[in-house]
Amino acid sequence: MDINSEAIYNSHTLAPFKEDNICMTQQDNGITYFLYLAKEGETEMPESITLKSHQPAEGSVVTLLGYKDSLKWTPKEGGFVAEIPKSIRKNPPSDYVWTIKVSALK
Repeated sequence: MDINSEAIYNSHTLAPFKEDNICMTQQDNGITYFLYLAKEGETEMPESITLKSHQPAEGSVVTLLGYKDSLKWTPKEGGFVAEIPKSIRKNPPSDYVWTIKVSALK
């Protein structure tokens, strides 16, 4: 909970609220969170996480809560793909929920 609390407290849901196993929240300042809920039996993060409904604004910083460096991301059909480095996939910052933080949306 310590790692992902930033995405929960002082935030509200963001439409469409959920996309597959990814829940969405946003703070009043525009910072947006995409909470990837691990599927049953999933213990390693995927190589990439794809969002179809939202896209970071140009120059946005995309990070993973619990990891200090920015993630590489590419736009894709109105959404985006965030690449998860192998070092993080093998040792995720939390067990069941992995949160992508985007500084600003398009």
